[in-house]
Amino acid sequence: MGGRRLTDRDQHDLVTLQESESSLQRRIHHLTTREKSFLHRCSCALRPFKILFGTAALAGSVVVLFSVVLTAMERVKGRFCGGGDGKGCGGWMVEGEWNPVNLGLLWSSQYFPLDSILLTLVILYLFLCTLSALVHIGLRVPWIRILEIKRRATPPQGLLLATSVLIVGMLPLSYFVVGVAPQYAGWGNQVYCNATFGGVRDCRDLPVAIIPCGVEAPADVCTPTVVSTLIHRITFSMPFFGSAYYYSQWIFVAVALVGLVVAVGNGKGREEEEEEDEDLERAPLVR
Repeated sequence: MGGRRLTDRDQHDLVTLQESESSLQRRIHHLTTREKSFLHRCSCALRPFKILFGTAALAGSVVVLFSVVLTAMERVKGRFCGGGDGKGCGGWMVEGEWNPVNLGLLWSSQYFPLDSILLTLVILYLFLCTLSALVHIGLRVPWIRILEIKRRATPPQGLLLATSVLIVGMLPLSYFVVGVAPQYAGWGNQVYCNATFGGVRDCRDLPVAIIPCGVEAPADVCTPTVVSTLIHRITFSMPFFGSAYYYSQWIFVAVALVGLVVAVGNGKGREEEEEEDEDLERAPLVR
């Protein structure tokens, strides 16, 4: 009762210590609950598979990026366009002879529906990459963060805007598929006989003359897909869009390389730890 009265500084230090104690109690409670949860045990058991999945996803990203680079380099030649510089059709007409994604889809087209499954996986992977970037980066215009996508803390406006961004992000998939797998997206697994005897195409005795359909194939023999026909018509009539898409591919490659270096350098563990700390700060006080 006759104790010394605390000074303002002592009261401030006492409040700080009490807040630290409360924060430590919340952290201990959260970690204890998390370690006992069934999901945490399953996550620990599946960690080797997570590493394998991450490695496979990284390899898939490198393959897709390499395919984009090869397609862009082949467009530089523009061997199917007037003038040989690709400007006659926006540098669009390519066949993807050494494109790994294109070759993989062409090979799998011999075993239907394996090619459809692989193409679905590629599109689904691109969608998941877009979703992951949206979750980690948030909604920004262009670099100013507007909203963050967090578990149990995202406002309804943020969810609606994120959905709109995902829909807009899926629109260029048709252009992207035609660019990353031009031969498969343009003609599929169609082949034709490139040998003529007496005005009649006959390759019964010359099977090596049966070649895949391409830009140089006769129009009455090979039928291009609807998507490639639409894109080629737009590109031929307005070469500006073809040129703009060509340069946007190189911008995409540069941004992807920078993002890969940043992701490997920083790692995702730090971001996940920061999100857990924010969840702990919002957790109720343990009494």
